[in-house]
Amino acid sequence: VMLIIILGFIIFTNALYKYVYSNNKPYDNSQYISRLEEINKTLDLSNEDEAYEFIENKTEIEIYELTKDLDGDSWQYEIINDKARTLIYNINYYTYIEKDTYQEETAKTEYNEFLKLMKLDDWKAFANKELKELEETKNQGQFTDEHLEQEIEKINMRLKYNIEYGYNYKNSALDRYFEAKRIIKTLEKKEEKTYEQEQEYQNAKADFAKSKYVIENDKNIFDENNARGMLLTVFLESGYGLFIILTVVLISGAIVSEEFNKGTIKLLLVRPYSRIKILMANIIATKLGIIL
Repeated sequence: VMLIIILGFIIFTNALYKYVYSNNKPYDNSQYISRLEEINKTLDLSNEDEAYEFIENKTEIEIYELTKDLDGDSWQYEIINDKARTLIYNINYYTYIEKDTYQEETAKTEYNEFLKLMKLDDWKAFANKELKELEETKNQGQFTDEHLEQEIEKINMRLKYNIEYGYNYKNSALDRYFEAKRIIKTLEKKEEKTYEQEQEYQNAKADFAKSKYVIENDKNIFDENNARGMLLTVFLESGYGLFIILTVVLISGAIVSEEFNKGTIKLLLVRPYSRIKILMANIIATKLGIIL
């Protein structure tokens, strides 16, 4: 009965994820965008506060126009939100706030270069451009901190293991890899660690190893939406400990009572073994069954 309940739960949640939550289209913000457009019509650009509100709204509107037909998990969607937002904001800022023609044209040139890269439909073009800019910064000696080194290493790993931008498990593993690496490096500097710090250190080492495995082998061991992930979630992480308790009770009770129901207890009792040994054998078998 417990097995049927658990399997039913896994099938239901898998179907729910596949047919309900797997739609990766961005949330429909059309009504919100329409509202921003209406607000912008009422704003006075001669008022500094309202001018800033105007360019923020205009930036959101233009970002929406670029992303409305994209998959929410695509690399294009992330790149636009990460890179284009700043470029569009700068254009609007120099156009409506500073009213600086030179800076406006410079911002437009940068934005046009961005659009050209987008037309190539190649995320590696953005990665190589970002890598080149970071290495130039490093060579010029402007910044030599650990963060810069980490960003360079991160892009190199992205290119080496073909990890495109976007909301996917390999990107998640890449972020977890460097976060775990940062924690490990920080805690290794401490000569003496508290119990909590030691626990955090060991967890970070485990997460580092798992993330590295995902990146190098292209296997999503962090996926909680497949059958394996569902079982781990049910039994280890989600507060469904009741399932484990009930399973232990059912197996423990049935393993002895079934001996009587099927009559096999007679075959055991006629042998030269004490009842304690027979009971202990059943207990050991129960524990091994639960572990397996």
